[in-house]
Amino acid sequence: MAWTQRNDNIPGWVYLIEAENVTGIIPGRLVRRCKIGLSRNPQMRLDALHSSQPPCNYAILRTIYKEVKS
Repeated sequence: MAWTQRNDNIPGWVYLIEAENVTGIIPGRLVRRCKIGLSRNPQMRLDALHSSQPPCNYAILRTIYKEVKS
């Protein structure tokens, strides 16, 4: 897939996606594996994660719609 420049003046979503039942260990802490990002279509982004990352269940925990102000 070729890289194309993104137009940041188009509204979109801030998302939080979690890899369910996947944890990491830092001494003294339990760490959840999450991804925060921007997308015009969070569901399509979730589908891309399923096809490009190690197999596990990913879930969208939260989305926030962000309009561009002129």
